Amino acid sequence: NKYRVIGFTDENIDAYITNFFAKLNPPQAYKGQQLKEFLHKHPSLWGTCHVPINLELICSAWEQHSFKKKALTITELYQKVILSLLFRYLQKHTTHDVKFLTNEHVFGLCVKELRFLEHWAFNGVIKQTMLNSIEDSLDYAINDKTLSLEESINATKQLIKNLLSVGFIKSVDEGLSE
Repeated sequence: NKYRVIGFTDENIDAYITNFFAKLNPPQAYKGQQLKEFLHKHPSLWGTCHVPINLELICSAWEQHSFKKKALTITELYQKVILSLLFRYLQKHTTHDVKFLTNEHVFGLCVKELRFLEHWAFNGVIKQTMLNSIEDSLDYAINDKTLSLEESINATKQLIKNLLSVGFIKSVDEGLSE
């Protein structure tokens, strides 16, 4: 037997959003209702919610920063999702108090991770593959010719650890886990 994931129905989306915001500590049902209203007004964004991982990312982004604009493109949505992931990463894995960070601060603190992601995604599009080697993109992200071999190895290990912590990539090989 073969199976495939068909995605969420409209009812599944409503239920997921309700449950997501009800399980927060403290519960924030009002934010869930606001998100539902926003998504219902934007059919193209609603359509992306049928993919479960997209809905999870949208809920997480909305939890941190409700979308103020009346219209939001898919690109702007993904920018908000990336920002949300970076805020969460900095909150869990650094000593920075994220309440006082602007978006520019967050992007500045995560510049190597973002450089890696941009290069890696671009290479994936060019090669038309979702599973890519990361070596070229690591070199591109670190891009510091003044480092000694030992410093370069340590910088690479740290960047891989950071990328796994942010949640941008997952290892499919043994030995590259958090």
